[in-house]
Formats: sequence, structure tokens, C-alpha cells
Amino acid sequence: MFITLLAIFVLGYIGYRVLSYFHVPGGAVTGALVALALITSQGVQWAVLPSYITTFFQVIIGVMIGCRFQKDQIATLKSLLVPGLLSSVWMIVISLGVGLLLCRVTGMDIGSSLFGSSSGVFKMGLIALTYNLNVPAVTFYCSLSGFYPST
Repeated sequence: MFITLLAIFVLGYIGYRVLSYFHVPGGAVTGALVALALITSQGVQWAVLPSYITTFFQVIIGVMIGCRFQKDQIATLKSLLVPGLLSSVWMIVISLGVGLLLCRVTGMDIGSSLFGSSSGVFKMGLIALTYNLNVPAVTFYCSLSGFYPST
């Protein structure tokens, strides 16, 4: 399993470097996804990674975000409460509408289409993984939304 894990990370890193060279938005996630998807689509079978690896990376992402908060940002966050709520409601309504449309048009399961229509590649991909949804489809649709301005 260690060799598989090492190969996955090396190939993901190569994909990241290629897409970051071309300045593709979200190059780290999209590059790793594209590199491994291309290799996997050619018939390569990977060992199943244990669930604690996913949990570990979720904790790492939470720690990285949590460490960025500073005391002087609290006043700014309070002033952005109402615009943030309006923006969030708008994004939820749009994401629900697009997700339902995606489900009807493509025949994809409802969970994958709803997660895929939401913004945030990391968040939606990790959450989709914990719900055993179609993670490649969710990540693909979320990475497409990275090419457009979002909240």
C-alpha cells in the first residue's frame, strides 16, 4: 500500500506542476485529478486507500483555514454578515437549480449532481467522498466552476 500511496502522490504532484505551469485555476486539485484520472482510465487499478487518510487531510485543511483567523478580522466579519448571508442564500438557490437540472439532463445521481453544482473543489470533493458519491464527477464540475467568478 505504501508504494501505491507514493505513486498516487508523485503522479498527483506531476499533474499539479503541469497545470500550474499553464496557470490553470485550482491547478493543484485539478492537476492531480486529471493526471490520476488519465492513468486510471487506462486500466490502472489502485489499492483502496484507508478512510483515515481522507480524515487526515480533512483535518489538515481545517487546521490550515483555522490558523488564518486573526482577532482583528472579527469586526470585518461582523460587517459582512448580512451581505454574506444574502450571497450564501443566492448561491444555494442557484446551486440547487443547476444541480436538479444536471440530474435531469445527465441522469447522474441527485447527490453527485447537487455537490457538483456547488462551488469549492476541496470541500465538495471531500464531502462527496464521505457520502460515497461520484467524486470524480463532483470534482470535475466544481473545478469547472473555478473558471468563473464565485463567492
